[in-house]
Amino acid sequence: MHKAGVTLFAVHYAGCFNYLIADRYPNPGRTWIGSVMPSFKSESLWVRYVTAIYWSITTLTTTGYGDLHAENTREMLFDIFYMLFNLGLTAYLIGNMTNLVVHGTSRTRHFRDTIEAASEFAARNHLPKRIKDQMLSHICLRFKTQGLKLQDPLNDLPKGIRSSIANKLFFPILRQAYLFRGVSFNFLHQLVTETQAEYFPPREDVMLQNEAPTDLYIIVTGAVDLRSNVDGNEQVHGRLGAGEVFGEMGVLCCSPQPFTARTVELTQVLRLSSTTVMNLIKENVEDANTVMNNLLEKIKLQQLSAAGVEEQSFVSCKESYKVQTEESWEASSIDDSSVQMPRKRVVVHILSRKTRSSKEERGKLINLPGSLEDLFEIAREKFIGHQPTKVLNQENAEIDDIRVIRDGDHLFLLEEEDRDHCV
Repeated sequence: MHKAGVTLFAVHYAGCFNYLIADRYPNPGRTWIGSVMPSFKSESLWVRYVTAIYWSITTLTTTGYGDLHAENTREMLFDIFYMLFNLGLTAYLIGNMTNLVVHGTSRTRHFRDTIEAASEFAARNHLPKRIKDQMLSHICLRFKTQGLKLQDPLNDLPKGIRSSIANKLFFPILRQAYLFRGVSFNFLHQLVTETQAEYFPPREDVMLQNEAPTDLYIIVTGAVDLRSNVDGNEQVHGRLGAGEVFGEMGVLCCSPQPFTARTVELTQVLRLSSTTVMNLIKENVEDANTVMNNLLEKIKLQQLSAAGVEEQSFVSCKESYKVQTEESWEASSIDDSSVQMPRKRVVVHILSRKTRSSKEERGKLINLPGSLEDLFEIAREKFIGHQPTKVLNQENAEIDDIRVIRDGDHLFLLEEEDRDHCV
């Protein structure tokens, strides 16, 4: 649009300035307009303006019919500068128009090549028609919504700006979701900055039954059907709309996804990775309890009509939550302040004269206790006949404070008499 504006601006002002030269010339008959219209000063303003614009356009486009041409030195000088300007303007316009056409055709060509490659892949591997249609629909939707995707431009912005944009767009959606009702503002703020918005076409599987839990989804617009396959028969268990959540049972219960989630219409969802969700839950214990209570409340309500795979998933999640509440969460005192902290799980190994390397000694997975003395006591029970007195980490550094041990660490317990034999 700005290119057309520049062109109209140049045509208008060139025509007006050229008329001004003729109007101020001492001999009106020896001007570009006076030579064909001797009494031009008595003509209406509209006639004179149209004549000036006509001259300007024919000169700009290098048509040059010759009916209107310079008649004196002043006009010749102005025409020279105007035509030089036209050369640059024309080159600019043609170059930009060429870039637009090339960009549009290359994008369309890439889209067609992708469609052709996907069709050939489906035919070569004899994929079912439903899967082929899902592939093509997804490619078409990605082509149509390329300008609506936020992640690529957001990645180039500072984190503070990305957080502000994400809060503005998606914070109300997260706050509306049942899973996060009652959690703190800080927890929601941390979640919303990690969300990724995605579009899915109708009848596309966003999540498959029995697949490993990798993501949690929140619907922004559109609708999703929850389906399950029992003994070869597909059943629809419900339809979710804007603000509702799916995939949470697999992520929070660490179990295979109980349902297949298939879109009903064009759907936008927010995706949260399971790693992000679990890390935030470990860091925010009170909010984690709220989230799990919300999930269990939903399970309690839905179990009234649950059957088959649903019931198994509910029982599995209850058992997972039971283990987490009874074994994984405890109160620990840090710097004289009582803080709820998740209990860490570590793998312990024994280093002794009988072990040539730590890898040959089978480790034991335990919940990390609150002190080194308790750790040694647990080791004596797990490794009968050993009396460890020192703890080394994987970098062979001695640990003298239980708080520096991280979740998932491998610890090597050393007996005093074998300290000089360790590597």
